[in-house]
Amino acid sequence: MTRSPQWRGTLAAAASAAVLVAVPLVGAQPARAETAQPYPPPPPTLTLSATTVPAGGRLGFRGTGFFPRQRVEADLRSHVVVLGIFRANAHGVVTGTVTIPRRTRPGFHTFELVGRNPYRKASARIRVLRPQHRADLNEPDNAPDDSGQPADADTPDESGPTPLAEGSAAAGLVSLGGGTMLALRRRRSS
Repeated sequence: MTRSPQWRGTLAAAASAAVLVAVPLVGAQPARAETAQPYPPPPPTLTLSATTVPAGGRLGFRGTGFFPRQRVEADLRSHVVVLGIFRANAHGVVTGTVTIPRRTRPGFHTFELVGRNPYRKASARIRVLRPQHRADLNEPDNAPDDSGQPADADTPDESGPTPLAEGSAAAGLVSLGGGTMLALRRRRSS
């Protein structure tokens, strides 16, 4: 198979043009590679001041791996409770202190830092203890927690039933009895 000299000239011109185009790009790559972020970015990390905290106590945190100036939400999850909104610094680090709500049910919960757009999340398991001093709470002893249950559901209420509760119970029994009588009459007539 023979090749024409004109084809070889075209091939040589294309090869030299490719070298001329590639040389400036090769020179620019190291400068760009130094500022480029790795993909995918490493996951965020979370460090806490403590893993056990009383309800009403303060919890310090430090999260890394967020995007620069990203808004980060601090949450307590069992039922979602937003503890605060923070902003990451220019290096993607967010620090702060939050107060665990006094009515939080004692037990294990998840503390999370959540950044959105782009989504980034770091979480850690914490244990919430009963408040240390009930007198400091300025709340009734049986105030509901985040789940709507009284915080002291396991302790008996010594105040006794209220007139409204007694009246409601009586009305419920009367309507239940009336419904039973109506059902018996319909059964007898059929």
